[in-house]
Amino acid sequence: MGWLKGFDRKIFNATLKFSHESLTHKCMRLISRSGDLGMIWLLTCIVLLFWPEYRRIAQICILTLFLTSLLGEGLLKHIFRRPRPFITHGPVKLTIPIPTSFSFPSGHTASSIAAARILSLAGPWIAWAAFFYAGMMAFSRVYLKAHYVSDVVAGGLVGLACAEMVLRFCQ
Repeated sequence: MGWLKGFDRKIFNATLKFSHESLTHKCMRLISRSGDLGMIWLLTCIVLLFWPEYRRIAQICILTLFLTSLLGEGLLKHIFRRPRPFITHGPVKLTIPIPTSFSFPSGHTASSIAAARILSLAGPWIAWAAFFYAGMMAFSRVYLKAHYVSDVVAGGLVGLACAEMVLRFCQ
């Protein structure tokens, strides 16, 4: 596990060089904020509820987001209790609201990957867009110093596992 901590620290240190004034930084903040409380995904589901052919997918996605939040935010973060990188390696000035929960696993990434997996059932163009945005969400969390790389990888696995569990249950 020492190599993983070293890798996480190396990536975190690299993010310290990013300018807070760049267009990239502003885009990362916007993407990250859109994932607060899973809002981008919940809004997407609400829109899809208006199309009968996507209604079932939207309902399954909402259920998946609930399970993902329950497992990641409600259980795993409290088991692992990993401090956020900006706390462990701080002080670091954040340009997003200071997260108050633990770091592992990334809830933004978990909900994004879970939603993308379910939304991919709607067709290839939605799948491509959803997974691209989910990847950007995961990247933004590391870029903005809210998570370690291992947090977002674990979050992605949690989200994927939750999506697959709900899909098996709903079939």
